[in-house]
Amino acid sequence: MLKRSLSAISFAIGLTIAVGAQAAQTLDITKFTYSHPVTADVMGHSEDSDEVGVGGFNALLGAKAFLSFSVETAQPFTFGHAFSVKSVDANTFYSAPKALAIGQLYTQHFAAIDDAKDSAAFQLALWEIVNETSSTYSLVNGKFKVSSESSAARTANKWLSGLSGAGD
Repeated sequence: MLKRSLSAISFAIGLTIAVGAQAAQTLDITKFTYSHPVTADVMGHSEDSDEVGVGGFNALLGAKAFLSFSVETAQPFTFGHAFSVKSVDANTFYSAPKALAIGQLYTQHFAAIDDAKDSAAFQLALWEIVNETSSTYSLVNGKFKVSSESSAARTANKWLSGLSGAGD
């Protein structure tokens, strides 16, 4: 069964562009972008595996609709809840190599997202970048893992293998 608790902070790709400098705005995450999101057993902050819905979300920032992704795997949220957000630089929260890898993931693969599998692959790759502490990105080894070898996980691993900016 798909867990509705996913993540409290939405990684809004393009948020820096969409939001004026330092002005707090309201972000509303309404639903998964694709009606049947991929589920995956993931291990991140603990050794326990959780089955979660994986993929992008429809989000509204003011009147601007866009595709967003989660970065925080440990914070639950529910759809339809509004969040107060500010634009920040990725280097504020992540090391330069992680920020570079996030930028490369977006630049190389965001435009190709057109189905639930690719949306889930992007989400898994993003979680791997954000959570990994080893020198290699892989959903099989390291701090963040996916226990099921789905087509989304295989795609994410392929995308990750083409990035520079290994874990801290």
